[in-house]
Amino acid sequence: MLYSHQIATEASSSSTRNSANQFWSSIWATSVPPKVRVFIWRAGKGILPTQTHLFDKGISNTFSCVWCGDEAETEDYLLWRCEFAQRVWNECPVTFASRVHAARLALDFLESGTMFREAFTPPNGLVALRWKPLEVMHYKLNFSCRIGIDHQQVGLGVLLRDSAGLVVASMWHQFRGEGCGLQVHAQALLLALDFAFNIGLLSLEVDVGNKDLHGLLQKHGPCFAHMGVLVDDIYSWTHEFLFLSFSFIKNVCNKAAQVLATETLSSSFE
Repeated sequence: MLYSHQIATEASSSSTRNSANQFWSSIWATSVPPKVRVFIWRAGKGILPTQTHLFDKGISNTFSCVWCGDEAETEDYLLWRCEFAQRVWNECPVTFASRVHAARLALDFLESGTMFREAFTPPNGLVALRWKPLEVMHYKLNFSCRIGIDHQQVGLGVLLRDSAGLVVASMWHQFRGEGCGLQVHAQALLLALDFAFNIGLLSLEVDVGNKDLHGLLQKHGPCFAHMGVLVDDIYSWTHEFLFLSFSFIKNVCNKAAQVLATETLSSSFE
């Protein structure tokens, strides 16, 4: 359908309004369940309850994608650009012309003049960090947590590497998560810090895979967010370590800890 709309638009750029009307008429005339037509209409109008919209309205405390946590969850990211969405599209049985890519067409359509312009802008207080090798006698802490389908049981995977990149310690642990995903990530980080401290690694560079948590950790002073107690507990560890820093890491760069967390969640061992 998006492909047909694209071809029609290319054939007559002077009839944009008619093309849009025909497109929406074809949507409402499609033989699919009503909820599917409504979903397409809401996606096209930019009124899906994405994390960015909920964040803007003060309903959600996070704007990150619920599937990957790497980027702000806008309509185009959720439906097309997210790694999870791409896997879904790759498994889609619908075939398109060889020169046409479904995701590309859809993204072009969403960004065209007949659609909304995404107004959400994530907070710009996050500092862009470049990769640099660890200082001598510093250790890199990578952690990941996987939340069970009951949203309570959580699998935690922790890896600690030395300045040469070699794994010096690891931990896997199941715990009962409380609160939202952001709070669970904070609880997981507290457990990871406690593990590193107890084995005597006191100079840490921590990679945080949740952008919202990383943003809270970059602010100095007391945290007045709903989970401020957890953030303050994380800050309290700075007095126990010789060195402690936090940087953001995309989930795609944290696969080893993710695998450990996933296996921990699906296993019975502690």
